[in-house]
Amino acid sequence: MSFMKIVWVVPQYALKTDAAGLRTNIASIRYRALIPAQGLIARGHLASVVGLNAERLDEVREQLAGADRVVFIKNYLEPDCSERLLVDMRSRGVKTLFDLTDDRFQGESGGHLQNMVAHAQAVVTVSPALRQIIKQHTGKDSAIVGDPYEGSRGVPKWSPDGRRLKALWFGYGPNIISLRQAFPSLLEAGTKHPMDLRIVTAEVDDIERDCKAFNSKYRHALALRYAKWSKDETWNSLAATDFVVIPALPNSPWTLAKSSNRIIESLWSGRFVVAHPIPSYMEFKDWAWIGPNLAEGIGWMTQNGSKIVERISAAQDHIARAYSPDSIAAQWEQILEKA
Repeated sequence: MSFMKIVWVVPQYALKTDAAGLRTNIASIRYRALIPAQGLIARGHLASVVGLNAERLDEVREQLAGADRVVFIKNYLEPDCSERLLVDMRSRGVKTLFDLTDDRFQGESGGHLQNMVAHAQAVVTVSPALRQIIKQHTGKDSAIVGDPYEGSRGVPKWSPDGRRLKALWFGYGPNIISLRQAFPSLLEAGTKHPMDLRIVTAEVDDIERDCKAFNSKYRHALALRYAKWSKDETWNSLAATDFVVIPALPNSPWTLAKSSNRIIESLWSGRFVVAHPIPSYMEFKDWAWIGPNLAEGIGWMTQNGSKIVERISAAQDHIARAYSPDSIAAQWEQILEKA
């Protein structure tokens, strides 16, 4: 592979700078820009991540001087400046790529996605389902790169204390609708195996009030506890839980196109997963419980405790091979070279 200067262009609002350098609270920016850039630096390339907004347009143009490849991340708040910069870079002969990781073609951001896909020389995405959606909407092919794992490999663990199961749901605030729709199934499971469910997400309107109202009726089977999202809170909650539940909205294009990052993060932390089936999760069907009835999955888990640690360990072996930061960087390297 020849040496490349590669720059990721991401929305400025997503980035923070401290003594340790760039960081972000947005998982997709870590998985799709910061971690791949670090991996490519380790492989001998010059890679960086810059933040873009309308005020920084000229400054970012200067930062892109001499770049061989520029990778754009979607920009839903200020789409015009990303589109202008992409067209400008391509007109200067710079190879441009657009990395698209969610399906918003039908919403108000659909025009932005169409424009970015149309003008980029290459498109990258995160799952076969989303690649098919991009093809349907734009007629353009795309390459697939998965999301890398973060953090250290956790010790596989299954040791409920015998009183109440500790469950965890974590994720993007608007996705909490999928959890709410799963409450009947979780309550069904909770009548046999009472549970405390920790909900880790950014602030959701009235969530603490809603948890209190829910608990007043159903605490005997399922008690809810809310914790405000942070990276540390997520890691600490994963360490403390017995298992992770990942419900999904059936037949939702937004959900069906998602990557496997949450199931990877959970298993990599050493915790079993009970999840609804979406295409990207099926890769893990031999190690997690994946099916339409979460109550059935929780029942299976409680009856097969002797198999849990071995399954988690096997999943981690697979994740170490397929989703390490270096493996993901190698995939990016090949795509960037061909662009």
